[in-house]
Amino acid sequence: MVVPTITGISPDSGPVSQVVTITGTGFSSTPGNNTVSFGSVGDGTVTGASATSLTVTAPASGSGAKSVTVTVNGQTTPGSVTYTFIDKPIAADKSNIAVPYASSGVAIDLSGSITGGPHDTITIGADPAHGSLSVAGNVVTYIPAPTYHGTDSFTWAAEGPGGISDFATVTLNVAVPPAPTAADKAGVAVAYESSGTAIDLSDAVSGVHSAIAIGTEPAHGTVSVAGYVVTYIPAASYFGADSFTYTVEGPGGTSIPATVSVTVATPAAPIATDKDGIAVAYDSGGTAIDLSGSIIGVHSGIALATDPTHGTVSIAGDVATYIPATGYFGADSFTYTAQGPGGISAPATVRHTVATPGTPVAGGKTGVAVGYDSPGTEIDLSGEITGVYSQIEIGTEPEHGSVSIAGNVVTYTPGSGYYGADSFSYIATGPGGSSPPATVSLTVATPAAPTAASGSGTVAGRTTSADGSVEIDLSALVSGVYDHVEIRTEPGHGNVTLGNTARVPTGKGALATPSPFIATYTPEVGFAGTDSFTFVAVGPGGTSSPATIAITVVGQVPTAQAKIAKTGDGQMVSVMLTEGAVGGPFTGANVISISPQDSATTAIVASGSGQGADYRLDVTPNHRFGGTIVVTYTLSNMFGPSAPSTVTLTVEARPDPRTDPNVGAISDAQAEATRRFARTQASNFMRRAEQLHNGGGRPGLTMGVTLGSRDGTPSDFRPNEDPEMASIAGMRLPGLNAAHRYSGDVPEADGNPDAPMAVGGEGDGTRPIGSLAIWMGGAIDIGTRDATTDRSKITATTSGLSGGIDIKLDEGLLVGIGGGYGEDISRIGSNARVRSKSSIFAAYASFQPALDMFIDGMIGRGQLDFSTRRLVEAVDSIATAKRDGGYTVAALSLGIDRTDGPLRWSLYGRGEYMDADLGAYVEEGAGRYNLRFDEREVTSLTGTLGGTIQFQRKTGFGFLTPHLRAEWNHEFADVDAQWLDYADIPGEAIYELEGNGWRREQFQLAVGVLFDILKGGWSLDLETGLRAGQGERAATFQAMLSRQF
Repeated sequence: MVVPTITGISPDSGPVSQVVTITGTGFSSTPGNNTVSFGSVGDGTVTGASATSLTVTAPASGSGAKSVTVTVNGQTTPGSVTYTFIDKPIAADKSNIAVPYASSGVAIDLSGSITGGPHDTITIGADPAHGSLSVAGNVVTYIPAPTYHGTDSFTWAAEGPGGISDFATVTLNVAVPPAPTAADKAGVAVAYESSGTAIDLSDAVSGVHSAIAIGTEPAHGTVSVAGYVVTYIPAASYFGADSFTYTVEGPGGTSIPATVSVTVATPAAPIATDKDGIAVAYDSGGTAIDLSGSIIGVHSGIALATDPTHGTVSIAGDVATYIPATGYFGADSFTYTAQGPGGISAPATVRHTVATPGTPVAGGKTGVAVGYDSPGTEIDLSGEITGVYSQIEIGTEPEHGSVSIAGNVVTYTPGSGYYGADSFSYIATGPGGSSPPATVSLTVATPAAPTAASGSGTVAGRTTSADGSVEIDLSALVSGVYDHVEIRTEPGHGNVTLGNTARVPTGKGALATPSPFIATYTPEVGFAGTDSFTFVAVGPGGTSSPATIAITVVGQVPTAQAKIAKTGDGQMVSVMLTEGAVGGPFTGANVISISPQDSATTAIVASGSGQGADYRLDVTPNHRFGGTIVVTYTLSNMFGPSAPSTVTLTVEARPDPRTDPNVGAISDAQAEATRRFARTQASNFMRRAEQLHNGGGRPGLTMGVTLGSRDGTPSDFRPNEDPEMASIAGMRLPGLNAAHRYSGDVPEADGNPDAPMAVGGEGDGTRPIGSLAIWMGGAIDIGTRDATTDRSKITATTSGLSGGIDIKLDEGLLVGIGGGYGEDISRIGSNARVRSKSSIFAAYASFQPALDMFIDGMIGRGQLDFSTRRLVEAVDSIATAKRDGGYTVAALSLGIDRTDGPLRWSLYGRGEYMDADLGAYVEEGAGRYNLRFDEREVTSLTGTLGGTIQFQRKTGFGFLTPHLRAEWNHEFADVDAQWLDYADIPGEAIYELEGNGWRREQFQLAVGVLFDILKGGWSLDLETGLRAGQGERAATFQAMLSRQF
C-alpha cells in the first residue's frame, strides 16, 4: 500500500469553512477516498482530488492551531501540517451617544466595542433614520438631519480574516435646541384712525421656534396674531405712542418677552379759506368780519398771521375787527390761521376795500432858477396842491430838458448845453380823481468858459519801414461847455493834425454836442525823446487857458524769436535769426553766450541791405559733442539791440566706432591676413629648404599644392588668440626624406630603404654641384573665426603660391631666390568684407654643417594691398577703403636629421619673425560716418622645438611609412593696437582698438602615414593632428598627393 505524505497546505490560516489546498503524494483521485482530519475539530470536506493535490473545505467550527492529516485507504500520513482557525470579531452595542443639536458631525470610536478575532473594516448595516454616516477606520461620524432632535440609531458589524461579526446597534440622542430669542421692534408708524397695521416680526425672531404669543396688550388699541404677523388697530380718535409685548415658543421653550413700540399719527390740521369783498367805510371806526364759516375741520381758535398794511385787526373768537388807517382808502388785506389738535392751518387771506375821498386841486409855480448843465433841480409842489391826492403826473414835458417825479417833488434836468427859459405842466391825482393841469416856469443859467487840462502820450519811434503815430483825445481833457478846440503851439520834432465834425445847434441858447477832437501826433523819422504842443477849448462862455500835451517818443528795439535746430557733432547748421523777428529793418546781430562753453563755434552771416537785411547764425558743434547747446543772441535796429533770445541746438554725437563689431573684425582680419600671408610664404620657402636635405633634392621642375582646413574649435576656444592660425601644413616634417615627402620620389625597386635615387650624373642619388632646380608650391587655407565679445564672425579664405630657383654651390650648401603671391578674402558676417593681396621676393638657403645636421633659413620682403567694405547701418550706406603696407619675414631652422635603416628621426628648433607696417587709410561712401585708420605695426616672433620619427616598410605596392611628430612653440610678440577716428575729425585719433592677443604657448602632436606607390611614381601622405594650448584645443587633417615627373 502507498502511504500518503503531506508537503504543504494553503492557506495555512483562516476562518472556519475556509477552502484550502493540500499538496503531497499518494492521494486518491477520488475525493471520497481521502479523509482530511483537522485534529480535535473534526474532518474537512474534500471537494477535489488528484494524486498530489486535495481541495478541502475546513470544518464549520474550530479555534486555534490544529494538525491536519490525510488518510487514504487506511493509510495515514506520517507527518502533518498545521492550520490555524482565526476567530471572527465580536461587535457590541453602544448606547446613549450624545449629539449636539445641528451638529456638523460627531465621531464615534467603535474600537472599544470590538472583541474576538482581528478585524480590518467596519460595515454599516441599517443607516440612521434621522441622519447620515461616514466611516474612517474604527470611527463612524454621525451627522443629524437639519432641525432634527431626539433619538436615532444605526447597526454595524466588524469584518476581519475570521469573518464578519453579528450586527450591533449604536443609539444616539440628538439634543433639543435652546429656547428661541425675541427682539424688540421700535419705530412702527400707524396711520390715524387706521383700520389695522400689519407688523411682521419674523425678522425679530431667532433660534428654533414654532409660534408667537402676545404678552401684554397695548394700552390704546388691540392686536391680533396670524403666524408671525401682528396686526395693531388704534383706539378711536387716539394718536400718540403705544406698545405691547410678545414671546416666541419653540421646542426649547419660550423666549423672554420683547416689546413692539408704535406711534399713531395725529389728525390733520384744520383748513382756513380766503374771504373776499368786505366793504369798509372811509375813516371807519371798525368793521367786524365773522370767519367761522371760512374754517373747515376741527379747530379751537383763530390767530392773526399777517397784519393789514393800512389798518389794524383785533380777534374775538371767530370774529376779526378791521379799523383802516387815518386817511387811507383803497384795498387792504390781512391773513389768519385756524388752530386745532392736528396743528395750525395754512394762512388764509381776508380782502377788503376802504371807500375813496373827493377830487384834489393843483396850483401853478413860477420863477424857478436852474443852474447850467445842472444834474437836476428839485421842485417841491406839495404846497401847491389841496385836497386828498396820491400822486402827481406830468401833463406837458419841458421843451429843453427832462423831469422826474418822486412823491410831491419834480426834478428838472436841462438838456446838455442848453441855457434859457423852459416850462412844464403837472396834474394831481387822488382817489376822487385828477385835477386840471397847472404850469411850472423856470430859467436855465448861461454856462462858464471851458477849462483845458494838460495831457501826455507815448508813441513808438518811426523807422524807414514802420510809421509810428499816437492819437490823443483832447475832448477828454476839456471840462465845461465848448464848441471847438484849437492848436496853439506846434510840436518841435513832429507834426500834429486835429480832426472833428461839429454838430449844428438846434435852437436859441443851445450848443451842438461836439464830437471828439482827436489830435494825431507823428514824430520825425529816427527821433526818440520828449516833444510837446499846446491847445485851447472855445465855448459860449469864452476860451480856456492853453494846455500842454507832452509826447514821449520811444524807440522800439527788435523782438528776437527763440529758435530750435538739430544736427550732428562737427556738422554745421544754419539758423536764420531774422525770420519771424519783429522790429526791422535790422542793422546787426550778436552772439551773447554759448552753453556749455566751448561746445561749438558760431558765426553771424549778414545778407542783403537796408530793409532787406537778414542775419544768419552758423553753428558748428565740436566733434564728439552730444547733447544740447544753447546759443544766446540779440538782433539790433536803429534803436538798439533786442532782449536776448536763444537758439537751442540738439546735437547727436556719433557713437564710439569701436562699438561696431564689424570695425573691430575688419581690423583683426587685416592683421590676421598679414600674418597668414607671412606664415604661408615662410612655410612654402622653408618647406623647399627641407626638400634640399640629404643630397639637395632632385633637379628639374617640382610642383605641389597643399589644401589645409582651419582648425575645428570647441566652444570655449577663441581662435583669434591662435598664434599660429595654421593647419598641419605649418608642421613640417624635416625628418622625412625629401624624395618621399615632397618630390614624389620613391626608393629603388630593390627594396633598400636607404638606397639613393640615381638622379645625379654620378648615380649617387644627389644633385650635381652647380645644378639648378625650379620649383613651385603653395597652400590654400579656408576657415572661420567665431565672434568674440565685440567682434563679428570672420570667414576667411587664404591662398599663397610660391616659386623659385635654387643652385647647389657645394655638398651640403644650396641657395635660391624666389617670389610669391597670395590672396585672402575675409567675410565678416553679412555686412563687411576684407579682400587682401600680397606679393613677396625672398631668398632661402639650406646648409648641412655636419653629417645628419641641417640649418635652413629664408628672408623676404612683401607688399600688401587691402580692400575693405562695411555696411554703416546709421546711414544705410557702404563704406569702402583701400590700404597698403609692407612686411618683412624671416625664418631659421636647425636640427638633427638621422637615418638608421628603416627608422628615421629628427630633432629641431625653428624661429619665425615677421614685421609688417600697415599704412593709414580713410573710408569713403558713408559721409560723416567714414572712419580713418592710423598706421599700424604688426609684429610676430615665434619659437618652436620639435621632433619627428618615422619607420619605412616595403609592401606589395611600394612602401608604407608611418610617422609621428611633436612640437612645442611659443609666440613672443603681441599685436599692436589700431588707432582710429572719424574721417572728418582732424588731429590725433582717440579711439584705440585693441588687437586680439597673439602671445601664447601651445603643444602639437601629429600622426600620419605615407604611401609610396612604385608604379607610376605616385605618393599619398595622410596626416591628422591635435594642438592644445592656453584655453584652446584643435584638430587638423592634411592630405598631400604628389607624382614624380
